[in-house]
Amino acid sequence: MRALGVLLGSERLSALTITEINPDHGAEDGSTINIFVDALVSALTASSPPGKRSPEARS
Repeated sequence: MRALGVLLGSERLSALTITEINPDHGAEDGSTINIFVDALVSALTASSPPGKRSPEARS
């Protein structure tokens, strides 16, 4: 996720595509997916300028 943070910090980034995350390759309880989603959300919201965050992200 550190590399994603660097990319998201660039003014030149205009799109991000996540192509696949296979839950069969993670923990059986689904915790791998939960950890990934939490980290992705944190990276995306941390890189958003304050005026461009969704109302949910501001609370």
